[in-house]
Amino acid sequence: MAGERALVFMDDGIAYIMDVVQHEGGLWLVPEWLVGNSRTHRLPRRMVSLAGCLVRHTPEGPAEWTVSDAIPKSIFDGSAPPSERQRYDVHELPDLAFRIPK
Repeated sequence: MAGERALVFMDDGIAYIMDVVQHEGGLWLVPEWLVGNSRTHRLPRRMVSLAGCLVRHTPEGPAEWTVSDAIPKSIFDGSAPPSERQRYDVHELPDLAFRIPK
């Protein structure tokens, strides 16, 4: 899955658009990307599993997916405590690379 995005509601009451990738049979949010050394691939800075969230496919609108559950903003900026990070299955700097579309 490349180029798909999700509309994500956070606990600050604001909706954000984030990239979505498929990994380990599930959907993951990628709030921030790093560019690989070759500049042909991008690397997720952080990935957040959507396994425990209410997600619906929305083919019309600003994104292909909508996450109905409010997610704490601290999950996406890296400041969440370990217990909260575990609840949402957050992976920091996962060993994954995705080709940058031309």
